[in-house]
Amino acid sequence: MALSRRLASSDMADPATVITPGVATSNGRGGESPGAPVTLATVCRVAEAGGDEADAAIVAVRGRYRISLPVATVVAEGASITALGRRFRVVWAPPAGAHDASRTVGAKESQ
Repeated sequence: MALSRRLASSDMADPATVITPGVATSNGRGGESPGAPVTLATVCRVAEAGGDEADAAIVAVRGRYRISLPVATVVAEGASITALGRRFRVVWAPPAGAHDASRTVGAKESQ
């Protein structure tokens, strides 16, 4: 498994920055304060959805782009990923499986 994960990561040649929103904490007055965002420099591979995944209904839910990241990368819906000089917003982040070699999320391009 370790070998397949190393091989998958070596196939990801594009540098990327993943910014995950911080965990909200109580402000002591019944509300919440946003936590500090977490920034991670990593590598990725960006691909546009194709085939059955290019169906309009699926794109609306999972985004137009599939971004593959190293399997240990912590990323959730709402995170932003900057790669290839473009910014993407993660809209679909299924959990990585025990036997996955990489972590793939769905994203939409944002300005």
